[in-house]
Amino acid sequence: MFRKAFVFLIALLVVNVDASWGEQLVHNNRSEGVKHRVRIPASNAVESLGRLAEQTDAEFIFPYDIAKERQTRAVVGRLTVMGALKKMLKGSGLSSGLSDKGAIRIFLSDGALNNYEGIEMNTKKNILAMAVGSVLAGGVWADDAVEGDELGWLLEEVVVTATRREVSLNDTAISIAVIGGEEISRRNLSEMNDYLRTMPGVSLVEVGVGQNAPIIRGVAINPQSHFESNSPAGVYFGEISLSGVALFGQSADLRMVDLDRVEVLRGPQGTLFGSGALSGAVRNIPNAPRLNEIEGSIKTTYSNTAKNGGGNTKIEGVINVPLIEDKLAIRTVAYQHNSSGFYKNIAATVLADNGFLKPETRVADVVALNGGEELYQNERDVGDVEFSGGRISAFWKPTGAMDITLQYIYQDAEQVGQPYAELYNGGGYNQTTLQLGDGLRGERSGFQSKSRITNLVVEYDRDWVSLMSSSTWMDTDNIKFQDQSPYIANLSSIFENSNKFFSQEIRLVSDLDGPFQYVVGLYYEEIEPTGYRDFAYGATRELVERFGSPFGDSFLILAKTDEKFLEQEAAYAELSYNLTDTLQVSLGARLYDYERVNARISSGLGGLVNSVEETNESGTNLKVGVKYTPNEEILIFSNWAEGFRLGGTNSISPFARNNCDVNNDGVLDGTEAPFRDSFDSDSTQNLEVGAKLTLLENRLQLNATLYRVEWSDIPLFVFSTVCNAGVTVNASEARSQGLEVESTFQVNPQLLVKLGASHNKSELTKDSLAAGEDGDRLASSPEYTVNLGLQYDQELWGYDTFLTVDYARVGSFYNRLDEQGIKGGGYGQLNMSMGTTFSDINIELFAHNLTNEDAITLADTIIPDERVYRLRPRTVGLNIGYRF
Repeated sequence: MFRKAFVFLIALLVVNVDASWGEQLVHNNRSEGVKHRVRIPASNAVESLGRLAEQTDAEFIFPYDIAKERQTRAVVGRLTVMGALKKMLKGSGLSSGLSDKGAIRIFLSDGALNNYEGIEMNTKKNILAMAVGSVLAGGVWADDAVEGDELGWLLEEVVVTATRREVSLNDTAISIAVIGGEEISRRNLSEMNDYLRTMPGVSLVEVGVGQNAPIIRGVAINPQSHFESNSPAGVYFGEISLSGVALFGQSADLRMVDLDRVEVLRGPQGTLFGSGALSGAVRNIPNAPRLNEIEGSIKTTYSNTAKNGGGNTKIEGVINVPLIEDKLAIRTVAYQHNSSGFYKNIAATVLADNGFLKPETRVADVVALNGGEELYQNERDVGDVEFSGGRISAFWKPTGAMDITLQYIYQDAEQVGQPYAELYNGGGYNQTTLQLGDGLRGERSGFQSKSRITNLVVEYDRDWVSLMSSSTWMDTDNIKFQDQSPYIANLSSIFENSNKFFSQEIRLVSDLDGPFQYVVGLYYEEIEPTGYRDFAYGATRELVERFGSPFGDSFLILAKTDEKFLEQEAAYAELSYNLTDTLQVSLGARLYDYERVNARISSGLGGLVNSVEETNESGTNLKVGVKYTPNEEILIFSNWAEGFRLGGTNSISPFARNNCDVNNDGVLDGTEAPFRDSFDSDSTQNLEVGAKLTLLENRLQLNATLYRVEWSDIPLFVFSTVCNAGVTVNASEARSQGLEVESTFQVNPQLLVKLGASHNKSELTKDSLAAGEDGDRLASSPEYTVNLGLQYDQELWGYDTFLTVDYARVGSFYNRLDEQGIKGGGYGQLNMSMGTTFSDINIELFAHNLTNEDAITLADTIIPDERVYRLRPRTVGLNIGYRF
């Protein structure tokens, strides 16, 4: 399938070259096919031409008095000068062409003003910062041009690439939220948990480094465990998919340093983003190297976390160096982030007070039976984490039509201790984790992760189409050392995996003059994860010598090795057609085929197990969309789209095969679950209707989306108490429906207000074979969220100063389908920051969780000891940065 689709793609390229060559010659006469990143809001022609001159270094000749009366359209994207003019001037009554001297002239479409004699003209090249309000004399601006103060009242044009082409956010017919690079810096955002909970329709499962997973539109069952299936929401870094390469199927957790923006796509994105976007996707877009300027920054941060927390530090550096002007540049980023733990281990105190190891089990009784007094120690700063890493990007432009970007990313993360609290010994931020030693290879509880990523992107632009190739090589290593004493006294475990990942994507994105546009592509990936799960008894040599071990002098009770292989091929296309100037329809499809192999070797209790399971599957993912734009201020859209997540294999031991289907009926004894070596892909169907309104002369943006998601073939782990074994099966169905509303209001040139809210009702629509019945609410997603953001900019004593205030209210939720156990959520979080710039030095004060809210963000569904994860206590800090 992959090879056939590649032939089709090349054939399409050849056909379009032949059809567009004549027009290409005309457009390249002046611009030589060079495309520029153009961001121009709707305005009068004088204002728009000035912005285009600034962004493209072009020169225009135009009748000033007439141009200032003509309204132009917003233009966003990578375009040639002539291509941008064509879009911008559409419907204005103006046209463009080349003068004999090579300058671009603007004239009335009816030709009445093609003779320029006696007409007041304006020539402008490299208009800097849109200086307006001066006097027209020899090519400068007149008094009756747009007033400078009015520009501050306009909302900034936001460009996104969620549709695989550069488009204005307000012209993108899907539900999407965006955070820009300046906002990331001002709000001191470093990771997903800093911002995802403040976005309508989005929440986050946070259980430690490399084990965090976004939840979009309530699509989650057991968000802590994705042992065989990846997280339902995809995470990307530029063109790189980070999904499924962390320890338990979560995403690699890269720091947010030197980003251009973050895009959160709500709803299934199966056509363009494939199996990593069952419920949506989070896209982190880094800043690209810049060819024409040396620039850089260094930023250092110190903060302190209240209660059991301590000092936190960050240092970040960025430098951009052009090596060959207009041809080659390198951008380097380096960082080190250290966050103190805010949990406290009180194991020694609990032992002294005869407290509990787990509910209804006292520590003194366990020690009397099993020994291990030395394992109970007090400790602060549990959960301390350090990230260190960086990336280097080389951007080469060998011709005006070709861009080549080579990027290498490295990150090393280490977390000391397990960041959770236990409620049965006084609650708060306390825990009784044991200080495990020799049984964990001399390591104490904690987590380590290393990521090494290489990405090569080649783009070739013509005036009518863009061809992109993205190749990614990734290696990740993850290790988790964990206390398992809530299950068995003095039991420790090691979860370890190494992933080798390769992907190749080829994509064509059209930019045709007619009503028809397309995005077509091919995708291939190969993932080779190797996993180890070791369970050790005793934790110290003294305990093994005192009480013995099932394996003599060995600590090991059980050792498992999984060697897996996944190969996936896919071809996709999204086609759009403008039925009229205001109505567009689109169709999308993705064909995919994959194969999984899992070879397992297990030794220890239960004897030696050597098994191989395989599964393969093909499928189709579809999308239909309608977009209606009656004018520049209103966009109404509706989408029906599918998403999917690849299925997997079950590792069934010989013991289970002999004892879990005694009557050979194909059903796991003691359950209703099919007893199979594999489970199928699950899928979502999303129907949404939305509107994006630009009001009050581009000062107010209001977006709203109603949606309904049908989720089928949900994979769940079913355990049989009859034979003490289990399998993952497609166990249930669910529905999620709700409303997302976002607004941005530029009250005046200084004050920007953002307000958002969401309501979500997600529940099972079929009795589950594992847990939960028809009507039970899905796990870990609040029924409502509300967020408010204020941004105030003011010159204070001659220095640029800002103040931001962000408040998010998160509704309550459970982490079990039956809405039993410990409730999470139900809290409000207030963050503030303020800063000023002295020449090139920035000084900022910030506070996260200013009210010191004590809230549960997640209740554990795996470890049976009332384990919970809490919101980070109040953290107050200072940033000092220097830009050059």
